[in-house]
Amino acid sequence: MWAGGAASLNVGWARTAMPRFAPSRRFRAKLARRSEWSTELSIREHWSGDAWEDYSKQLLIIRYGVAFQPVFDRDRGDWGIEGYVSDDAAVFQCYAADDPRDASDLYDKQRNKVTVDLKKLVANRGAIVGAMGCPVKLWVLLVPDCDSKRILEHTGRKQADLRARSYPEIAGDFVIRVLTHREFESEKAQLSASVLLLPDSTGEVVSTPMLAELSAKADLLAPAASDQLVERFVQHFLRGQDLLQSIKSNYPEVWAGLDKAIRARERGLETASLVDDGAFPPLPTLVEELEARVASAAPGLGNGQAQDIAWGTLADWLIRCPLDPRPI
Repeated sequence: MWAGGAASLNVGWARTAMPRFAPSRRFRAKLARRSEWSTELSIREHWSGDAWEDYSKQLLIIRYGVAFQPVFDRDRGDWGIEGYVSDDAAVFQCYAADDPRDASDLYDKQRNKVTVDLKKLVANRGAIVGAMGCPVKLWVLLVPDCDSKRILEHTGRKQADLRARSYPEIAGDFVIRVLTHREFESEKAQLSASVLLLPDSTGEVVSTPMLAELSAKADLLAPAASDQLVERFVQHFLRGQDLLQSIKSNYPEVWAGLDKAIRARERGLETASLVDDGAFPPLPTLVEELEARVASAAPGLGNGQAQDIAWGTLADWLIRCPLDPRPI
């Protein structure tokens, strides 16, 4: 407990005998320019190649269970596939394009990926069939998003070409499919609801400007306990950021939902402040509300982790938001 006691935290940002806070004019102008922000984040913004591969394999394991066999790649590569399901004579490859500029660029990168990896399929067909125990009938490319039907035209040509070659290791009715995360809604829901296995916090560094910003806010929030308040907010910030980064690295889909929920509440507070300077609730109330939103967006979080993210989010807001102290 801070030296000021629980009461020192029960400060509404506009309902207290202390100075109240309101967004600065500069901050209000910045908000006005952000009206084009979409409430729906594009999932492709959140994936590195490795993260998408790991996430796709989790979806495939949920769908197929032990029938899905990942291909291990540290020794002599992976044959150009991430895994296979012998019962369906299917092989799977995962791909997240690196920073596509637009739909056309995304198509170019996905088309090239299809071309390159089908060549690998042909080159390694003997080894693949030896492991699977049957000719390959289905080749699936899993991608976060696909914007152009031209990729289907390309895969159609490649499919016809491979059928015409009559390789004994590739079925005569060989099929190519390009699938996105939208074809795995049930598996995504199961994964989001599962317990998230996250490492312990390791963050220990806070920059001087961050400390200065927190110190200024703490002096206004709790003058008699500002040092203890800064220390606690630093701990909250580091723990919250570590948890969010770990979720982003290990469960990108869950992180996208959390990020959406947090940003939505932040935008709501920002909008309310434009109408009413007294719109901010007491800090503990705000944390409780954030905790409920976080827990709803990521039900697999462990005990206390939703609260850690909520307090970390509040600390982040205090660091980033240019608030002006104003007399009552």
